[in-house]
Amino acid sequence: PRAEMLSGRARLTAKDTTAGVAELRRVARQYDSLDAAAEAWLSLARVAVAMHLAPDTVRALFVAAFDSVHYASDAAPVAMLEYGEYLVSDRKPEAAVTVFSELSTRYPIETSLAARGALRAAELLLRRSTSASRALLERVTRGHAGDRWGGQAMLRLAQMDLAAQLNRRALVRFDSVLSGADLGPQLMGLAAFGHVKALVALDRKPAAIAELRELLAERSLPGE
Repeated sequence: PRAEMLSGRARLTAKDTTAGVAELRRVARQYDSLDAAAEAWLSLARVAVAMHLAPDTVRALFVAAFDSVHYASDAAPVAMLEYGEYLVSDRKPEAAVTVFSELSTRYPIETSLAARGALRAAELLLRRSTSASRALLERVTRGHAGDRWGGQAMLRLAQMDLAAQLNRRALVRFDSVLSGADLGPQLMGLAAFGHVKALVALDRKPAAIAELRELLAERSLPGE
């Protein structure tokens, strides 16, 4: 089945869309309970997105890819993540939150895809429910202590604390980010600058000035 699924994908890559779609549909229907079927449905969903097919068609293909029968397939959580992003691009943030949240609970939060789902749901929820956003981020920090997903969640919590004037807690969280996994220059720069802001808010201006000078010397300030 997998060889047949890969053959269908190869036809798509070769721009033989009609034959590729037909082969993938046959695999998806003939081997419905196998991993190859989930991968075939996901490939078909991607084609539907690329061809700007009707949202109901796109939805049906993604849902088939992450149907409960495919729970153990590697393609299923990927399909959930991609469908959530599709809903965001289709300006349906509430529906996207539902999909991202389901991804974060359907699979152990310790997996990277569940963590990514929680992070995206938290980002979208922040506009209407700070407490719900915090709860998701806290789950990620507990499940990913010391890695980049946990670091991203901790950075967002620190920024939220700073905005809420919970300055001591923000400072501790920024410290945690800066001493943890490397999140890349942009996010590490945000953490460093956030640390400076927390020091200023705590009236520790000499320390803030020293850190700001070091920050200006070592890296460009992130965009505000």
